[in-house]
Amino acid sequence: MKIFATIDGTEYQAELAQTNSHSKLLWLGHEIHPEFTSLGYHRYRLKLENRIYLLRFRPTDDYIAVLVDGEEIQVKVETERSRLINELARQAGHTDSHFEIKAPIPGLVVKILVNAGETIVKGDKLLILEAMKMENVIKSPVDGAVESILTQSGKTVQSGERLLMIKSV
Repeated sequence: MKIFATIDGTEYQAELAQTNSHSKLLWLGHEIHPEFTSLGYHRYRLKLENRIYLLRFRPTDDYIAVLVDGEEIQVKVETERSRLINELARQAGHTDSHFEIKAPIPGLVVKILVNAGETIVKGDKLLILEAMKMENVIKSPVDGAVESILTQSGKTVQSGERLLMIKSV
């Protein structure tokens, strides 16, 4: 699985492979074998090339704050899949000031997080779409108001099916 990590404005690309008990990471052209141990409450012990690091994760909507040996690093993490979903959501059909939010992939609408008439800003979570046992959060590509909701929780939708209409401001 390809992973994209943005740290201090610089994007890094890694390839992660997991077997039943081991992880292999191809990072900056080097193969490494990280060993994570959960310590609970978003805390982990990372053993990497005979060094041990204590990590604490604080997820936010836009990034993950990682506390490494007392220093906080803000990391935005995306997979190829999440990138595709976000890009398709951004490219959702629109005319003038009306945006159609379409399903980027086939799946099950798990939960609608907004109501018709609600004011939203770019990046607000609109709904959760489950595909292949993974939940995908569909976010608003623009500031505006939810004009209409064209689907409902529990409904199976096809790729490209209209989910919401947004009127941008």
